[in-house]
Amino acid sequence: MFSLGLMDIASAGLLLSRAFQVDVSLLILIIFGGYLLIKGFLFPLDIGGLMDITGGGLLLLSFWVVLPNFLFLIAAVLVGSKGIMSLIPRF
Repeated sequence: MFSLGLMDIASAGLLLSRAFQVDVSLLILIIFGGYLLIKGFLFPLDIGGLMDITGGGLLLLSFWVVLPNFLFLIAAVLVGSKGIMSLIPRF
């Protein structure tokens, strides 16, 4: 779960970079967008899975379609908070 949390935080960083119009390689967008989509489809009934599907879809669409920045900001907060919560050890 630790590595999945780190990948979620990195994906949130990519979503933030798209919100602030930072140029990112298409390969990186495809890798992290695909990662979020695959992880989301593994857990489709969980709210975290729905956040992953949304974030992954936004990352993949962001290279070809101009989307409003607030969508990226909301998705980055949701995916990033999910990643941070998975890094916190459970007692």
